[in-house]
Amino acid sequence: MGTTSDSFDAVLRQVAHAPPLPTADARLGAFVGPYRIEERLGAGGYGTVYRARDARLERDVALKFLPAGAAALEEARSAARLAHPNVARIYDVGGQDGEHFIAFELVAGPTVREWGPHARPNETLALARGLAAALAHLHEQGLVHGD
Repeated sequence: MGTTSDSFDAVLRQVAHAPPLPTADARLGAFVGPYRIEERLGAGGYGTVYRARDARLERDVALKFLPAGAAALEEARSAARLAHPNVARIYDVGGQDGEHFIAFELVAGPTVREWGPHARPNETLALARGLAAALAHLHEQGLVHGD
């Protein structure tokens, strides 16, 4: 019987050869594995993130589609090793139609951009402390946050 790492590697090899998914707008309402994509939350250099519904566990998740390449897959492995209250938990990793994704904890609430102009100084300080603690934890693990 293989290790978890062997199983993970097998899944990644399978999805690496599939054709690409449709454009971002075409993803809405589509299923990617057990995840029904419901809303686009944002995009950046490290991927595009959607709110999706996990049909198996009946919960909302953040579904991040990763850029092609081995570095993106390493992001999933690295993030899955983290355990910190200020870091979203990884639930799943997989791929479909040639793209890799990470399903992780969806944190409810406004974005910092939405919340910031209305924040009180003590709230801003608490947020900054939480972010600093999370980044310190990543650095202790030898990781650098790139987003």
